[in-house]
Amino acid sequence: MARKKPDKVLNEHIDQRRIITMPTLTKLLATASVLALTAAGTANAADFYKGKRLSILINYSAGGPTDVEARLFARNIGKHIAGNPQVIGKNMAGAGGVVATNFLGQKARKDGRTIGYFTAIAATKAFEPLKDKGLKVDIGKFDLVATQAGTSFTYIRKDMAPGINKPVDVMKAHG
Repeated sequence: MARKKPDKVLNEHIDQRRIITMPTLTKLLATASVLALTAAGTANAADFYKGKRLSILINYSAGGPTDVEARLFARNIGKHIAGNPQVIGKNMAGAGGVVATNFLGQKARKDGRTIGYFTAIAATKAFEPLKDKGLKVDIGKFDLVATQAGTSFTYIRKDMAPGINKPVDVMKAHG
């Protein structure tokens, strides 16, 4: 079976999910505001990002919730950064987020044009870095740009299983 492109997967998720809850939208906009204020903090910010690409490393594979969140973020954040850079998401899955974290800390250029949209890894590994021998970088030395407290998505489908007409029917269903 052919693997779907991340943007196609994102569009399918968006088509199936017509509602983004207000708390999630608020968190995304707050994160965008923080990044915009950070980028606008210097007089040369517009010149720095103009005509350039900002890469967002996503520490899980395409199609999951982390990927969807990161791509929604990437799709909108460029408009809020001085210089309006092109923003792309790059999936770098592996070892529960460790592969992307190591790449960001060891191999990515330190030029302000690569950031990580990481879930799980920051919370679990930052406080116990010695327990994961695969983690080669100290997350505590990364510059934290923004964070969000959990997300909440509502998935809506057009098709329904036979006998499911109301939400209460789901609770009564067996199997």
